Amino acid sequence: MNSISAFLSLHRDAILEAWLQGTIADHAGSAGRFYLQEPDRLRNPVGHAFRENLPVLFDGLAGEKSAGDLEAALDAVIRVRAVQDLWPSQAVSFLFALKDIVRRHAESVRPGPADGELAGFDRRVDRLALQAFDLFLQCRERIREAIAHEARRSTYVRERMALQDSHSQERGKPAAE
Repeated sequence: MNSISAFLSLHRDAILEAWLQGTIADHAGSAGRFYLQEPDRLRNPVGHAFRENLPVLFDGLAGEKSAGDLEAALDAVIRVRAVQDLWPSQAVSFLFALKDIVRRHAESVRPGPADGELAGFDRRVDRLALQAFDLFLQCRERIREAIAHEARRSTYVRERMALQDSHSQERGKPAAE
């Protein structure tokens, strides 16, 4: 095991806690507190997504999870972020924050990982952030398509109802209510 992997493994809990706190701090006031405190996954899907998937992302970046696990965890977090009122940069910023958290933690512990190893970790985070950005845009596109589809469906239904009403009135029947 190289020094960065050993460092990340040894300090996993502290780094993860700081990362979770920072990620949830992106959400203002009572929403952030709710995300941290409410354990029910149905009442708190945002907090649940973070609590379940940030550790998987961290372990994947540390080299302890498969690419498939990493991708599934990233997808789960990004899907939640895509339906929130966030800019793309805000939606993926939680990944860049991890780099700062790891570096601060590495500076406080001696001996810490070498700068070259931290740079390698940073590159892995950057690649994951690019993947997250792509996922975010795909999710937003699917949301736009769903909204457009619903608008077309709603328009179609209204037009059909109006057409039915006009046919009913032509035949002397009262319009459907």
